[in-house]
This record gives sequence, structure tokens and C-alpha cells, in this order.
Amino acid sequence: MKSADTAGPVAAGDIVNYSFEVTNVGNVTLSDLVVNDPMLGSVSCPETVLAPAGSMICTGAPYTVTAADVLTGKIVNVATAVGVGRLGQQTSEVSDVSDVVVRTSAPPAPAIKLKKTASKDGPFQIGDTIRYSFTVTNTGNVPLTSVGVSDPMLGKVTCKDTTLLAGDSTTCKADPYTVTTKDIRAGEVVNTAEASAACPFARTDGVLAKCPVITAKDSVTSQTMKIPTIPETGNPVPQVVPLAAITMLGIGLSLLVAGRRRSSRRH
Repeated sequence: MKSADTAGPVAAGDIVNYSFEVTNVGNVTLSDLVVNDPMLGSVSCPETVLAPAGSMICTGAPYTVTAADVLTGKIVNVATAVGVGRLGQQTSEVSDVSDVVVRTSAPPAPAIKLKKTASKDGPFQIGDTIRYSFTVTNTGNVPLTSVGVSDPMLGKVTCKDTTLLAGDSTTCKADPYTVTTKDIRAGEVVNTAEASAACPFARTDGVLAKCPVITAKDSVTSQTMKIPTIPETGNPVPQVVPLAAITMLGIGLSLLVAGRRRSSRRH
């Protein structure tokens, strides 16, 4: 018979201890008794030999509740006791199934946070590259799945982990961005990204539920080099200059006309 020290509810990170009562229900002594439990791995028994009607309690290694357990809503564990009887004949007995309900320790409150940073502060010139990094944190109390980041300016963003327990974080990266002429004219590079995740969780009755997809945004603004302007030099041209030029032009035209008239009279 197998039992856990709690029937739940438990949360991710909690410890569940299992014990196994092994009884020889036959009429021959069993030797080389062991308990196999794939989920726990190590199971320790005080004896390896049991006489008919004899029994003993074995203990398994402590089990830590995982995000996968929370997502399925319960921990299902099965163990097998194996012994050797008369003439080396092996006998085995599969334990009863032990179910432990798993849920969050408080009402589900999914939340996510995105922190985005640039590799440099700037100012940037045309052709410079900016490498952005992203940190996504589960700030709620339920596990998050399908964690990802969307950044239209950078394109594909890859996250190290796509499932986060409450309080856990993951980092994401994308290809570097190259500063363009448009950025220089704008005087800055503004980049906005959005993190998103799903949040399936187990209710108190072990039934799997889902919440709407949750999102969070963050922006980074980097300054670019200013476009140089041609400074004004020299002094303003006095208004008398264009007036004097007009006067000289008028005198020249008069002399030209007078000269032509003299030439006409001679002929």
C-alpha cells in the first residue's frame, strides 16, 4: 500500500513525502525485496526479507511539485514491490494509485512583466547597430506557458524558456538593429516590444482551467546623432550695394544709347 503525507492541495515547489507498506501475503518467505518507483527514484526499505504475514514500511525520496504537476492538476504516482520466493521465483505487486491534488496556494492571479534594454545609450549614427535584450518575469502566482516576445521592428525574438513558474524569469534575444537614415532624421530610435503568455492552472478540485492570454509592453528610446546645419557666417550685405549697382547699370545703358545715336548721325 502506498500513501502520501498530504492529499493536497499543494503548489509548485512544495514537498510531498511518500511511504510504502509492503506485506508478504503469501505462505513462503520473500527475499531481495525492493520497491521500484520511477517518479521518486530512490526508495529505502528497512529489510530485504519478509516472512509470511510480515510487513514493513519503506520511504521514498522527497518529491518536489513541478510546474508540469500544476498544469495537469494532480500528481499520479504508482510503485511496484518485487521479491523472490521459493526456488528463486520472482513475485511482484503493483501498489494502489496515489493521487495528490495540485493547485496554487492562493486564488489564481496571473501576471507578467517585460524589461527591455539596449546594448548602448547612443547617440547613434547611420549604420550603427543596437542589440536589444529582453527579460520576461512571471510576477503572478500561477505557472505561465507559451511565453514569448513580439517585436515588429526586430522580427523574430527567441526566449530561453517558454514555461515559467511563479517568480521565475527568462531572457530573450533577437538580431541586432541597424540605424537608418529615417532614424537620424527622427532624432531617435523608439522600439516597443510585447511579452505574452498563457496560464493554464488547476482548480481546487484538480480540474484544469485557463485564463485569457496575458501581455506586457516595454519601450526603449535611443538618441541618434543630429543632422549638422550650415552656420550663418559674415555680415549682412548693406542695402546700398544693390542700389548702387542699379544706378551704375542705368548710367551704362544711357551711354550705350547715346553712342549709337552719334554713330547713326555720322552715317
